[in-house]
Amino acid sequence: MTQTQVASGPYVDAAKDVADILEEARLPEPLKQSIWGSLAYFLERDGDPIEPDSKSLRLLLSFISDHKDRRPPDGLGVTKEGVIEAMWETPKVFRWTLEFLPAGKVRWTYIEQKKEGIVHDTGIDRPDAVPVPERISA
Repeated sequence: MTQTQVASGPYVDAAKDVADILEEARLPEPLKQSIWGSLAYFLERDGDPIEPDSKSLRLLLSFISDHKDRRPPDGLGVTKEGVIEAMWETPKVFRWTLEFLPAGKVRWTYIEQKKEGIVHDTGIDRPDAVPVPERISA
C-alpha cells in the first residue's frame, strides 16, 4: 500500500490544528461545523490569514460546552493576535461580546437598550465567573 504525502504549509498546518482542537471538544456536529465555517474564513484570508490561538480556541470551546443550554454565538471573530471573539446579539436590543484571552480569562462586554436608556457593563473574569445574560437562552 502506498502512502500519500500531504502538502504542508502554514494554512494546512493551522487548519489541521483547528480541526483537531474542534474534534477534541466533542461538540454536536452542527455546532462544530458552524464554528469551523467561521474560523476557516480567517484561515483562508488571501494574503493575510489569521491563525486562531490554540489556548483561546480551547477556552471558547470549553465555555460553549459548559453552556450547552444556551444558544451558540451569533458570530465569531479572530483578532490579529489570534484571540477568539464570540458575539451574541439581537439588533437594537442587546449585544454580548466575549474575548477568550490565551491567559485563561474572558473579557466581556454587555450592552442592552432599555426604556430607561442604554445599560453597559464590562469586565475580565475566569470563564466560570462571567455573568451570562438570560437573553441568550436557547
